[in-house]
Amino acid sequence: GLFGSGDTWMSLGRTLARQRPVALVDLPNHGASPWTDSARYTDMALHLDLTLEDIARTCGRRRLALLGHSMGGKLAMQLALMNGRRSADQGSANGAYELSSLIVADIAPKAYPPGHTEYFETMSDLPLNELQTRGDADRMMASRIPEKLLRAFLLKNLAKDENGNFRWKLNLPLLISDYPHILGWDGEGLSSIPALFLRGERSDYVSLPRDGDVIRSLFPSARIETIGGAGHWLHAEQPESVIRAIQGFLEE
Repeated sequence: GLFGSGDTWMSLGRTLARQRPVALVDLPNHGASPWTDSARYTDMALHLDLTLEDIARTCGRRRLALLGHSMGGKLAMQLALMNGRRSADQGSANGAYELSSLIVADIAPKAYPPGHTEYFETMSDLPLNELQTRGDADRMMASRIPEKLLRAFLLKNLAKDENGNFRWKLNLPLLISDYPHILGWDGEGLSSIPALFLRGERSDYVSLPRDGDVIRSLFPSARIETIGGAGHWLHAEQPESVIRAIQGFLEE
């Protein structure tokens, strides 16, 4: 998701890896992935498509299941729809892989109101050249972002360069400029692959029944499950329930 990286799913990834190979993929402009000139879903999906081709070749597996949370879920949906159109045009998937299933965590294929502006501004205003430790950054951000766990999540993006100076790993200027596109949704088409949509019971990101109708208009085979006691960060708040839902879906 936005501001996240592969290690956000490290614990759940290890659990899932007991049954199957698992790759944790950083979004473009996040984590260890390259910076690009666009954070639009159609452009990011092309990068993800190439990454999945590499993963398929490395693992020796053609059929891949794709899981994404929040912004990563929108990207996963975008790629599934693109692959669906490509398969329809070509009669079958001719690439190095095909998506066997899709799992989307707490996001719907729709536009959302802005909700991250304070995070962007706080991170942008942080005087990186004055930092001696990560604790300095945490203290400077505390007055504007009082939630300690949220600050810790955002500060996972803080790293040191080869000269020992702090820098942001994520492409903050691009994410800010393309934020309207990140909030939006312009995916279209139809994907018939099996799909599981997980929503947090206490989250307002996926509202039923309205968003369920939108989801099934693009993914007719979609199943929607609610994770009890969870908000938007359902995999961190209720990891065992999320694992059970994912494993049950993949083992069908």
